[in-house]
Amino acid sequence: RCSCSCRLWLLLLLLCRLNYTIMCKLVISAMLCVLSWHLKGASANDPASSWLTYASFSVPASSGVITRVSTTWTIPTMPAVPFGSNAPGWWFGVQTAGGNGALIQPIMAYGYQGSKFSIFNGVFDWTDESWRTSPEVQTVKPGENIISELAMSPSDTRTYVMKIAKEGNEPITTPFTLNKRQTDPETVVYFVLEHQPITCKAYPTSEKLTFRNITVEVNGKVVTPTWEIHQEVPACNSRAEAVDAQTLEFTWSTKWRGASDENNYDVDTSAWPRKWWSAEQPGVTEEA
Repeated sequence: RCSCSCRLWLLLLLLCRLNYTIMCKLVISAMLCVLSWHLKGASANDPASSWLTYASFSVPASSGVITRVSTTWTIPTMPAVPFGSNAPGWWFGVQTAGGNGALIQPIMAYGYQGSKFSIFNGVFDWTDESWRTSPEVQTVKPGENIISELAMSPSDTRTYVMKIAKEGNEPITTPFTLNKRQTDPETVVYFVLEHQPITCKAYPTSEKLTFRNITVEVNGKVVTPTWEIHQEVPACNSRAEAVDAQTLEFTWSTKWRGASDENNYDVDTSAWPRKWWSAEQPGVTEEA
């Protein structure tokens, strides 16, 4: 059976043999675009180029699967300027060892819905390059404590449930079932600072966020994670540090000079996965 791409190539050959020169060139151009898209998609995975710095903990697939991650943190101070941040996010999540499955992530971001901090749940799924967020989004303020977890459903090992809330509030609860095309298990835990700013002044002036009380479970049992620290595409002198197995500290400098004397970065967002940085409307449940 000939695939769609196969049929297009046959059409191309036919048109060229019939000397439809202009049409032939158009089809060649279209097919090159399709080929480029497929090649790009084949190599797309996490970590993404939109990550500044991150900490990771991996479990060999033969040893088990991540079944639960939980943590708490405190909302940092407001930025000195309300624009130019590219909606930075501080989040944790789970992903496959190859980084090509579902990235399941409770998120705290600034600038997602205007000049304020928001919490919500999200999933970027590399199996179909879709971006899904919880319909509910909560506004939070500097100094407030956030409690969050993601856990495998006890009744379905292919479903994870994300929860995130301001301390004392009811959590935003979002289940997500892995795509049928995903065969690899979720074996990697990430804690990430994401989205490089246009100017470092648009990052929170406290210059620090600490994930505390981190708990990781593998096959339903608590483990002691050994964190690996990575600089992916850092900006604003951003750093991650493993204080201990239960504490990760992210720092940055709002005074750090970027690519110009005006403390600006030439940020190329075209290669970023299509996540909340481009979100215009609250409560978006899916973007294909």
